[in-house]
Amino acid sequence: TPPPSWRSATRPASATGAAFGAAVAVAVTIAISTHGGGFSPQYSVSLTGPHGATAVVDFGYPKGGVRQMVMHIDGLRPAGAGHYYEMWFRTNGAENVSAVTFDTSSGGQTTIKAVIPARMHWHDCWVTLETLSGKGVPARVLTT
Repeated sequence: TPPPSWRSATRPASATGAAFGAAVAVAVTIAISTHGGGFSPQYSVSLTGPHGATAVVDFGYPKGGVRQMVMHIDGLRPAGAGHYYEMWFRTNGAENVSAVTFDTSSGGQTTIKAVIPARMHWHDCWVTLETLSGKGVPARVLTT
């Protein structure tokens, strides 16, 4: 599974960035998984896409400067060779911020656990289909 990455709307420069992101993804997942206690959502956001694809993103209460996020995706086909999915937030400061990158199973489902800064204020989120090469225009595949 491709990694979460915190960056602005620029495209990945190389596979090295993807490898670094994979290490970050493992660290974030381990941090959430081993934190103890259950996940208690404060609010949820629904996203929809073509062909019945859906996602529900549950956001936890702020704790330790971060907010846990669990995204359940259904009906989104795997990204395919040379591609990956990326979730974005549009902040109140008009900046596009990447939250996490991922792929889905052959059945079009996955559950992603990640964190975002607790003080990040945003008003829109979406998922794009990206290329590993960084060429081309990303396609929005899930939107609020």
